[in-house]
Amino acid sequence: MPGALDRQRCTRAEWWRVHRPAAVARWGILLRTGLVDELHLVLLPTLVGGADTPTTFDGPPLVLDESPTPLRLVDSRASSDGAVWLHYEVS
Repeated sequence: MPGALDRQRCTRAEWWRVHRPAAVARWGILLRTGLVDELHLVLLPTLVGGADTPTTFDGPPLVLDESPTPLRLVDSRASSDGAVWLHYEVS
């Protein structure tokens, strides 16, 4: 039926709406505490936005005299569909 909601997609989207902010916030904390030594990120040619949209490394703001976590690019690859794979070492 045209325009019908895909129940599985809606359920998955609702799960991420509820759980993703907590899961994503942990990455920022793990980076700051030195528990991550490398990152593999895949960037897709898609934009998602909004005031309440969590980002990949949401977490508490930096405190006074705290610096962002430095990264060193180890490798990168682009696919024909526009996706980019990035491999970083945490410095």
